[in-house]
Amino acid sequence: LLMLLCCAGDVGNAFPYGKTREKIYMIAGPEFGDELMGRVLLMVMGLYGLKTSAARFHEHLADVLRSLGFKSSKGDADFWYRDAGDHYEYCACYVDDLLIWSKDPMKIINELEKIYTLKGVGVPEYFLGANIESLDEHWSKEYINLGVSAKTYIANLVPKFEELVGYAFKPIKTPMDENYHPETDETPFLSDDDSSKFCS
Repeated sequence: LLMLLCCAGDVGNAFPYGKTREKIYMIAGPEFGDELMGRVLLMVMGLYGLKTSAARFHEHLADVLRSLGFKSSKGDADFWYRDAGDHYEYCACYVDDLLIWSKDPMKIINELEKIYTLKGVGVPEYFLGANIESLDEHWSKEYINLGVSAKTYIANLVPKFEELVGYAFKPIKTPMDENYHPETDETPFLSDDDSSKFCS
């Protein structure tokens, strides 16, 4: 078996790579020079703030990945794969954020950098609100070297909820008390205010 390595990258200034289908125009000012000043200019590139810019960039990225031999998976249209002979390579996309898995992920990053400006390239530590953590030898025996956790998210959230409920939470190892039996619970129903806090 082969252990795949992971690399992250963020497409810089992503939306202008797409071509807009919206009819956006402007009247050229003096900064465009005497020849163009006063003329109507039609925008071709996607702009931040337009309704369809994310979709146009998504189309552009999909075309690029297809040109590199990737196929979109049936389970998730933004999870791409390609056969590299002795292993499969993967690319997970969330708008302009990319995660690449391969024996040599930098080779794919280098292919993408021929088209896009990529920022934050490297082994991910934090991605889309989740910690990406290197796992110990217990997992590497199973050819797993990275795990995803919500450690930072929880660390930021706990103080806010402690303030909301008015007391400090005790650290526990399980999501619920092992001896709790909800079917025997006869405590009164929560008030609307407490119910709202519980739902959050």
